[in-house]
Amino acid sequence: MAFFDNWGSHFSLNKNIIYVMDEPSTHLSVPARKEFRRFLKEYAHKNHVTFVLATHDPFLVDTDHLDEIRIVEKETEGSVIKNHFNYPLNNAIKDSDALDKIKRSLGVGQHVFHNPQKHRIIFVEGITDYCYLSAFKLYFNKHNPQFKDNPIPFTFLPISGLKKVSNDMEETIKKLCELDNHPIVLTDDDRKCVFNQQATSERFKKANKYLGNPITILQLSDCDRRFKQIEDCFSANDRNKYAKNKRMELAMAFKTRLLYGGKDAIEKQTKRNFLKLFKWIAWATNLIKN
Repeated sequence: MAFFDNWGSHFSLNKNIIYVMDEPSTHLSVPARKEFRRFLKEYAHKNHVTFVLATHDPFLVDTDHLDEIRIVEKETEGSVIKNHFNYPLNNAIKDSDALDKIKRSLGVGQHVFHNPQKHRIIFVEGITDYCYLSAFKLYFNKHNPQFKDNPIPFTFLPISGLKKVSNDMEETIKKLCELDNHPIVLTDDDRKCVFNQQATSERFKKANKYLGNPITILQLSDCDRRFKQIEDCFSANDRNKYAKNKRMELAMAFKTRLLYGGKDAIEKQTKRNFLKLFKWIAWATNLIKN
């Protein structure tokens, strides 16, 4: 497994240096490994360099930065680097678990990455949603006074969509129940009008109801009827700059811009909308007993 950290805001082939480290932190304690990772990330940004860490150490994995991970897999003709940490959309069970490949590669279980006593998992539809939401989680924890001493208590994980076929939707729901005792899924509102019950989001609700409502579905439009998808939380100008489409590369670039571009990287309206969404998620999840 490898991590790619390149957060220089002015990338230059002439300036940029790539440092490759092989199992660099095995001699450190667990807290020190996490601090080591944080230090490297900050150093890489400030000095416009890239660190590539080749490791089997699960404690160097940060669930708020899964988009940085690349998996190295053995294939018939040699080793291949996978540019996505999750599976392609062809297996409702596997591709609903964003950590499956990572857990298999490192030989560890879900408990290594998730402590239900400290945070809740909020499953989201895709990688772009994950990038936007995890970016704002980190941003608010750093810049919003109310979260500095009490960080936002949930972690986002993508599930590669709600699926299209009812059977796959049911398999996805069952898999989420294996991953978490009380699964929570944040979904888009795919309806073109309120009467459209054949929209993917509505059929996913039906699949959940058919199984006895084992998961809690939080629909964006229940927070604000203007929010049909995550991109609707951006102001018009910010959406045009950062969220024109659902490309992972754009979402990752925005994440870097938000975290390292200063407080003025986005407009106030965007901040208000995402803060409203986060407060609503916190309120809704407090209604669910652990």
